[in-house]
Amino acid sequence: MIIDGNKISEDMRLSLKQRIFEICKEGKCEKISLGIVLVGDNSVSKKYIQKKREFGESLGVKVDVFVFEPSINEDELVLEIIKIADSHSGVVVQLPLPKNMNIQKILDAVPRLKDVDVLATSSYELFTKGEWFLPPVVRAIKEILDRSGAIDLEGTSALVLGQGRLVGKPVTAWLKHEGANVMIAKKDTQDIAELSKESDIIISGVGVPSVLKPEMLPDVKSTNSGRGVIIVDAGTSESSGKIVGDADPSCAQKSHIFTPVPGGVGPVTVASLFSNLVDLWSRKNV
Repeated sequence: MIIDGNKISEDMRLSLKQRIFEICKEGKCEKISLGIVLVGDNSVSKKYIQKKREFGESLGVKVDVFVFEPSINEDELVLEIIKIADSHSGVVVQLPLPKNMNIQKILDAVPRLKDVDVLATSSYELFTKGEWFLPPVVRAIKEILDRSGAIDLEGTSALVLGQGRLVGKPVTAWLKHEGANVMIAKKDTQDIAELSKESDIIISGVGVPSVLKPEMLPDVKSTNSGRGVIIVDAGTSESSGKIVGDADPSCAQKSHIFTPVPGGVGPVTVASLFSNLVDLWSRKNV
């Protein structure tokens, strides 16, 4: 089964729009808004921001983008983020930030009740305990698995490729909380195939084209479901001028569930970010 992330995203968008309407139909709700902080002039970041802007505006969400020079002082940026948080329902600090910055210090400037990305230390720690919202990528993966009627994660063998801030680390924490037996591999891990052939589900976010190939996958009958491995590709990179994922597209033929790149996890992640925004905003309006 090849997942259509665009369709799932659109379903979520319509549900969110209806939810906002239901909350606001009495005309007493606070206008929902999202402030996005961009430091520098990263062209890839601008593309991601544009997708968020388009999705948000389709919901009637006011999306404001605040652009700062890479030379801005960290303390000054922290104060700016605090001000943005005061006037918006949620805040996103678009990554990556300049390498010379203390990234966690900047992310921690976002108040927990405005942290739609769940990247501040306070909100992330609650998430790892199962006491807070899921980060957007994790929420997107859960949405995809739930809709596909995949498997109960408890007791399954799960391989996570990469341990980045946005995918690998939060996905690992979530899988462990769900009771999965988690294996971890990084870009430099030797013999990834030995791990992947023992996996019921593989979630990748290393950003290396075709790091996962069909010959590295388990036989269908050896998986916990007996229907083949589940591959959730949350990695993106550029190859020959095209956006590609971590898994070779031909892996779909040996998978029970496969998310393509583009059009798989990405659109659902944007929708999940706005799901978090609406969840946080609705606390003030219900």
